[in-house]
Amino acid sequence: MLGAAVPPRALLDAVRRLGPGAVMLWSQSPHTTDPELVRQVVRTAWGARGSRNRALVLVTGPGWRRSDHPEGIAGPLTLLSALDLLEQAVTG
Repeated sequence: MLGAAVPPRALLDAVRRLGPGAVMLWSQSPHTTDPELVRQVVRTAWGARGSRNRALVLVTGPGWRRSDHPEGIAGPLTLLSALDLLEQAVTG
């Protein structure tokens, strides 16, 4: 888990090094969303795990609107649905 205000390069480096099964990006308000960063995280996460085993990428929090993130990226509206998606990613 990384905290608030992590520089994008540090986030991408961590994703590349760790190859996580899931990456969840939180945005508290619309001015902190970054759709381009989401696309970079997807490219990095999917490249780190290979095309056959893609990491789940989620955008969550009240700042995100469905139009703010690339199509095909999970955008759960509740904590319970986010946890369900994360559990599915871990258990396969």
